[in-house]
Amino acid sequence: RRSRCKHSLAQMKFILFLFATFFVTLTIGSNCYNYNICTECLNQDGCGWYNYTNSCENIDSGLNLVTDYCPPPLPPNVNQWCDRYTNRDCLTCVQNSFMSKCGWNGTNCMWFSAQPNLARRLDQCPYIPSQDRCSTNTKCEYCVGNSRNGCKWSVDGKFCFNSNWRTNVTDGVTVCPMPPNYDPRCMWKSTCELCYRFNEYNACGWALNGTCVEVRSGIPVYPNVTMCPYNPKVDTCQYNPYYNQSCGVCLSDTHCGWGDGGCWSTKGNKTVSTDPTVCPYLRSKDLCVSKYHYNCFTALTSGKGMCGFSLKNNTAIELRSGITDLITDATQCRPIDGDDTCSNSIRRLITPDECEPCTSIAECGWSESDKICYAYNRANSTFPLTKTCPIPPCSQQKTCKECGKVPKWACGWSFVNNTCVVAKNRFDVQQFPNMTWAMHEPTDPTIALTCATSPKVCSSEYMLPYLCNDTEKYPFDIKNCYTNSAVRSPSCTAGFFKVNETTKDFWGNRKVDEKHIKCCPGYYCPENFVCAKKCPDGSFCVLSKANYTSVDENGESYQPDLEVDKEKELKPVYCQPYVPTLVSPQLGCGGAATAASCKSGYYCPNTTTQIICPEGSFCRKAATKPTSCFPPPLFGLLRAFISCPEGSQYPESRTLIVFIVPIALIIIPLMNYLISKAIRKYRTNQKIRRQNYRKRLLIDNDEEEDALLGEEETVGLPGEDSVVLERREVGVDLEVDINCLYVDPVIPLNITFDNLCVTLGNGQMILKNVNGTFYSGRLTAIMGPSGSGKTTLLSAIMGKVNGRSGRVNPDVQRCKSVIGFVPQEDVMHRELTVRENLSYSAKLRMSNKISTTQRRNMVAAAIELLGLTGVQHSLVGDETVRGVSGGQRKRVNIGIELVTCPSILFLDEPTSGLDSSMSLSVCQVLKKITQVKVNVVAVIHQPRYDIFDEFDDIMLLRKGGSVVYSGPKDEVVKHFADQGFVGPLYQNPCDYFLDLISGPQELKVREGVVEKAEQSIVRRDSAGYLAQTWWIFVRGLVQQWRQLNTVHSDVMLAILSGVIVGLVYRNVSEVQIPQAAFLLVLVSSLTSMVISLRLFGAEKIVYWRESSAGLSSVSYFFGKNLASFPSFALTAVVFLLFYYVLSEPRGVYEMYFSILVVNHFCVSGFAHFLSILMHPHKAQLFGVVLTMIQCSVCGFSPTLTTLKEISPILYYGAHFSFCKWMMEALFIVNVKSFTEALNPTKDSMLKTFGYDMGNLLTCFMVLLGMGLFWRTLSLLALKYANRRQRR
Repeated sequence: RRSRCKHSLAQMKFILFLFATFFVTLTIGSNCYNYNICTECLNQDGCGWYNYTNSCENIDSGLNLVTDYCPPPLPPNVNQWCDRYTNRDCLTCVQNSFMSKCGWNGTNCMWFSAQPNLARRLDQCPYIPSQDRCSTNTKCEYCVGNSRNGCKWSVDGKFCFNSNWRTNVTDGVTVCPMPPNYDPRCMWKSTCELCYRFNEYNACGWALNGTCVEVRSGIPVYPNVTMCPYNPKVDTCQYNPYYNQSCGVCLSDTHCGWGDGGCWSTKGNKTVSTDPTVCPYLRSKDLCVSKYHYNCFTALTSGKGMCGFSLKNNTAIELRSGITDLITDATQCRPIDGDDTCSNSIRRLITPDECEPCTSIAECGWSESDKICYAYNRANSTFPLTKTCPIPPCSQQKTCKECGKVPKWACGWSFVNNTCVVAKNRFDVQQFPNMTWAMHEPTDPTIALTCATSPKVCSSEYMLPYLCNDTEKYPFDIKNCYTNSAVRSPSCTAGFFKVNETTKDFWGNRKVDEKHIKCCPGYYCPENFVCAKKCPDGSFCVLSKANYTSVDENGESYQPDLEVDKEKELKPVYCQPYVPTLVSPQLGCGGAATAASCKSGYYCPNTTTQIICPEGSFCRKAATKPTSCFPPPLFGLLRAFISCPEGSQYPESRTLIVFIVPIALIIIPLMNYLISKAIRKYRTNQKIRRQNYRKRLLIDNDEEEDALLGEEETVGLPGEDSVVLERREVGVDLEVDINCLYVDPVIPLNITFDNLCVTLGNGQMILKNVNGTFYSGRLTAIMGPSGSGKTTLLSAIMGKVNGRSGRVNPDVQRCKSVIGFVPQEDVMHRELTVRENLSYSAKLRMSNKISTTQRRNMVAAAIELLGLTGVQHSLVGDETVRGVSGGQRKRVNIGIELVTCPSILFLDEPTSGLDSSMSLSVCQVLKKITQVKVNVVAVIHQPRYDIFDEFDDIMLLRKGGSVVYSGPKDEVVKHFADQGFVGPLYQNPCDYFLDLISGPQELKVREGVVEKAEQSIVRRDSAGYLAQTWWIFVRGLVQQWRQLNTVHSDVMLAILSGVIVGLVYRNVSEVQIPQAAFLLVLVSSLTSMVISLRLFGAEKIVYWRESSAGLSSVSYFFGKNLASFPSFALTAVVFLLFYYVLSEPRGVYEMYFSILVVNHFCVSGFAHFLSILMHPHKAQLFGVVLTMIQCSVCGFSPTLTTLKEISPILYYGAHFSFCKWMMEALFIVNVKSFTEALNPTKDSMLKTFGYDMGNLLTCFMVLLGMGLFWRTLSLLALKYANRRQRR
């Protein structure tokens, strides 16, 4: 029992607790119910205004309350309009609602603003087949007959449905399909009306030719009966007796009009009127008398325009009655109780305290004491009425929320002026007689409709539900920000996003509040969307602030006053820091509207911080960290040329200092030239003074003169003339031991030729059956008049001509290693010295087994033998650089072959261009080398006697290429004497012989002895491929050192190009990167082309001579390529240094240098190919033109995308252009440095130009592949082209 009592006591305590809780809750919550005015309700804490019931409710009630500002009042008795359908269904609610303002929440029919997410359209209601009235029509004809009610016939399902309700059915039609065999009998219907009247399946139609035809015939018909042409025979207005008896009855039909004393159709040709005032006036039918009678004010307001009032008769009369003393101004009426349409009619439409609609009506006035609208004719001294309403207390409100709490939208907050202003255009008022008005939100675009809220929390977790998803798919938020939508959310404004805050009360009822939040820092909110996006790296996204202050004439800032400063032209209000973004009139300044890039001169380590760029660094647009002003590897050198003060957007080049280097490179050679010229002039004067001194002393002894003066010699330096003050021509030294020249004994080798003929392609024979033998250890001279085929015979024996026939034993082409050939022209490297020409010839053609000392001794012996000791360190020289004399050059030409220790030495006119003394010295050298069994064969043109005496054998050819004599020199005189030809006593026998064989005399021919025995092929080891490559490389470096003028000009060209390109595109913006890259591609490609054309084209003839002597084409090719790289590297470094300093591109220096190197590797290979196959002048022309063509399809203009549209052939052909790959590589290395904030710019450029960011390695590989391809072709051309010249 005790436990039972305790249990009962606990239950009673719990019940008392529930009653106490309910009482406290009721007491606290009932405070809000005491306020019946919206402004008083919103001034109370914890209260909100419920517009649906026009009552103040507790904020945690779960209802859709307004807490910011008072909304417009709902129409009177709004609850009754929707509540009467509450116990019905969704269909009845939405179809019968007042002005479509009711919505169904699943159980009740409510006013549209009472609760969100109400079903207000039929298609939002659940479909109930039993309520679909269209479904009762079982036939298609009955169904489409109700098409005006939304009925359609489903062709597939064979049922009728409401198309406004069942929107998922897509096969509905409003015209029934006609059976195929149906006969509508259209042709029997004589009029248009009958054609459409009984028209099952809409099968008939009235044709343009005036007959009724079947629609399926395809003949054009009128769409419906209302379009039928007028037919006077069936004018229903004319033939209706009731219409013709009364004008009013006639005009009651919209198709009829009154005129010509009767009722006629408006389609006819009768002139009729549809205005009721055209009907005859009848006193008994006077509408004004019957409706208004003695109510003057009511008649002249409600019947305004139709009625007048007779003060005399105190009655209202129609104006068309013709009475002249009628008044039409309602303010002239005498005031009568009850005769006040202003107080009677307007009071039903507006609340008592609305002054503006009343005063806007001409016939009404406002009573400030009663707060009621009265007829203005009642105004007098005791009953004052006004036409001016008091100004709401808007200026006293200091914040947006306070401004919004003023009743009836009387005030609005202006974010543009940062003040609360009087709202305009709140009412739509229509004057009498159809007086209506409606209050709505102010339409003034300069005031706000809501107050934005600053974000309290901006964490990534908080922002996650509000991030945008498909902003790229649609240009705006279709649900919330549709352009023409009447419920467009204010959050669609840029810089704001929408937050729906949901709360629950004690009983679990949900409450949803829509708030417009400023975009959080680190995010941006795009226009026409209610969501946010995270700002990418490199952008600066913070809350903005309006610059409300203006500047006066004195430059001082002040806060503008609209009333005082309205005459002034005020500056627009911007949202800092997003200038020129204007402040939103509806919400003010929010957050970031776009992902604004970090400003130039600043860097943004994150999206909410912007720091000024420190000294020694520069910060481009959208930078996330400062960039060093002095990047490696040139940071030490760059300090002298560029500077970066604090806040630098880009490095500031010290242009004057930059130009010091090219100016110095111009001045230094000029000073060198002037100094050298002064030295030469001084030495010349010294020479003249010494010569004059010798003359005065009458010194005749040459030895004493040499002892006094000495032999003076100056070796020419690269780039200037060789200075030779006195150089005595030294003769050959025949006392030199010839065995010092030949390390190994010479293998004796005779040359036998039998029936040797040479015939040209046109059939002309140059040589005819030439026979003979050239013996080793003997000097054989081939002589004859011009055109006798002397050089052709020499070339035919060596296998250098086409069209040769006959036998040559042994085959000279197979004995190249022991054969030497001295051409008539002095073919050698003119930029090398005498010793260097001979030394490199020995190194390239002699075996690697010969030691360096032996090779040096051989060269020294050859120089001493040829009498070149005094000029061995002098440049050979050419037309532009003075070097050795012509005779010395001829001996150098011979020495190039002598140092190779040949067994057979062929010489083509070695004495041409020399004086007789020098010619004798040359022949004495040739005679001396025969002592070691060398077979020497020379073509000689008219030698003097002492030269002739040096020959062992001679061969005389006459014109036509036939042999006159071939044999020993000692027997030639006897041979002609036996024929009766004896020369004069003191005449040179050679001259006599040549004159004799040039004449018409018949001479007996003595041919040489032809040895039948076959001689074995003699070969000798030469330098290997690697050795030849090495010596070609070394020789190439020496050549470049000796050609410093050319290197200097290349460097100056590189500097000039770097300066021009750097200045043209200096500190380029993001969109200028393709232009700068294109100019760099064009300049670098043309420079590489011009420089590379000289490598093989300038010494092509020298290569032919060396190749015919056994030089490997592969070794020559690789050696020359390796030797050319240092000069290019120097040129590229200098060019890139000036370009990089002036232009400051976004790519790193090392990457730019790598791209220039691989591009040069590709372009130079192409240039080598052209220079090998073409004449140098043609090669330059073709190289420049082809480079320009390739650069024109590199993807800059036209772009690759445009090329693909123009022609696929051009698009795919552009991929074979080296300019395209270099252009793409430069584009990628520059764009690769973009931060995420510049991704839109990068994506736009990639789409425009058609490049791919992942192709950087591909660009390098393609350029290297192209370079290898062109170098392979160049090597093949070097090896197989011009083979006749290299035999």
